[in-house]
Amino acid sequence: MSRPNVTPQPWNPDALDVLYAWPNQFWTRGNLVTSASGDVRGTSGTSRDLTSPQDRQILRLVRAEAEILIVGAASVRAEGWHLPPAAHVYVLSASGNVPWDTCPDRSRVDLVVPEPQHSLEQTVDELMASISSTAVTRVLCEGGPRLLTALVSQGYLNELCLTVVSANVADVTRSANSLLRGARTWAATSLMTGTQPESIFSIWRCVTE
Repeated sequence: MSRPNVTPQPWNPDALDVLYAWPNQFWTRGNLVTSASGDVRGTSGTSRDLTSPQDRQILRLVRAEAEILIVGAASVRAEGWHLPPAAHVYVLSASGNVPWDTCPDRSRVDLVVPEPQHSLEQTVDELMASISSTAVTRVLCEGGPRLLTALVSQGYLNELCLTVVSANVADVTRSANSLLRGARTWAATSLMTGTQPESIFSIWRCVTE
């Protein structure tokens, strides 16, 4: 169960570098923007309807030092390729259907197609075992929600950066609990309110590790 144990603060760009700094250890961070009703895409079929300059500032910050990015193929097909500055990208796809013709740098992308008999959770286990055997320490997952919940259920996610649009604290808590299901306990370490549009930017960390 997730619980908010901090008081919401107004948007403070000067605090972002500290709030979203990567810890000096192996760390798997999720990043997701959603509406209060749980939608991760707007009327255009992309997340652009939900994002704001403030949300994109956070996204650029957490991507800047990420070494690995994990994303589902559905997100790539809907959003297009947005490769981070330096991270290697793993795209999980049950079908193997990704728009390679628009990929700006295929050398930085690996396609992960589960074995027919494997669940998403088993595929996540194999991928994370492979990643943890390397020297990288900063792993970012941008979803979608099914991929994030698989990381949670298998015990790999350390932190979730969650933006909820047109929301109050109760909406954010409900959204966090729907994503962070399981036996472990999570706590909000930061809640900031934004206005472009009205949003709450939250950070949730596992407190039972």
